[in-house]
Amino acid sequence: MAQIDTLTNVGAVVSTDLALILRGGANVLGTLGNMVGQSSSAVTISGGTIDGTAIGGTTAAAAAFAALNATTGTFSGALDVTGVATFSSTVSAAAGVYVGGTAAANLLDDYEEGTWTPTQGTFTTWTSPTFIATYTKVGRLIVANLRQTGGTIAASTAAKYLGGLPFSAAQNAMGSVSDGSITDYGNCVVSTSNVYFTNIIASETDLIMTVTYYVA
Repeated sequence: MAQIDTLTNVGAVVSTDLALILRGGANVLGTLGNMVGQSSSAVTISGGTIDGTAIGGTTAAAAAFAALNATTGTFSGALDVTGVATFSSTVSAAAGVYVGGTAAANLLDDYEEGTWTPTQGTFTTWTSPTFIATYTKVGRLIVANLRQTGGTIAASTAAKYLGGLPFSAAQNAMGSVSDGSITDYGNCVVSTSNVYFTNIIASETDLIMTVTYYVA
């Protein structure tokens, strides 16, 4: 049986039973089935459990742990799971996650939520406005929302724009504009980091806008 207590203390295989036990201090973190390969930089394990949960469901899958950190419980390299994997805490995937396949088109490499700050652009009135302005980014897709909560803004002619979108658009895209009184201002157009309004915006204290666009 091989036992890992720290990064530098990898016990020898002392029996034909190649189950691998991971320990954190005096606590057993998991028993990982059969160790089917070992080198100076990686341990390859087939089957077993972590915290009582089987790797790979009914038919255990192979898992490759490279550079296992016994202090933080993190590892680098690939983890291939056949069946259902359950994680009780957050999972960090800095390089992204493949969904539905392993082609480049299946890679989800970014998810982000945040706020953005609208700027005056060419609006003719911009009197101490306040906004709730949020966005969600999923891969290349951006959905940006704006709700005016105070102050006064106006665009005396069509084709005026406000700026400050959180990401620059790869190509022009459409959005919609109204206000809290359900005044329909029609469409707006995203170009780079600006939003152009196709209609005149009267003196407004409660502007509402949503745009959806793609980044490069």
